[in-house]
Amino acid sequence: MNEETLALVMTDLEDSTGGWDRNRRLMQELLVAYLDLVEKNLQPVPRLENFTGDGHLLTFLSVDVAANAALRLREMWNTRRVTVGGDRLAGMHRLKIGIHWDRATRLEDGRLIGSPINLCARVLGAARPGEILVSEPGIRHFESQE
Repeated sequence: MNEETLALVMTDLEDSTGGWDRNRRLMQELLVAYLDLVEKNLQPVPRLENFTGDGHLLTFLSVDVAANAALRLREMWNTRRVTVGGDRLAGMHRLKIGIHWDRATRLEDGRLIGSPINLCARVLGAARPGEILVSEPGIRHFESQE
């Protein structure tokens, strides 16, 4: 085990559970489009820590890089979501993103554990669809880099 100071980024698609109930085929298309954006097109390339079914836990080495990637991801998603499906439901699933800066524990198998993951999840939970929220420690780290 070792400690790493990282920018943790959690993403979530608005109302994906309801989307599965309303239109399973479209949700499959939306999630494939989302996975492609994050896992094949996002620059700089994040470390993919976990996928939760409709969102990711990603890590970056600084909040500045994480915030820029989050802005690019939101822009790519907002552009892409309009073209998926042709169904007006495609526009309902906006992306929300939470960013937190902290020390997490990396296990020997590569997984991250610790309260920083929980704190990042709380930041994500406070975000409204379409928003990117950064925790206080994240803002302090960002300001110290200027």
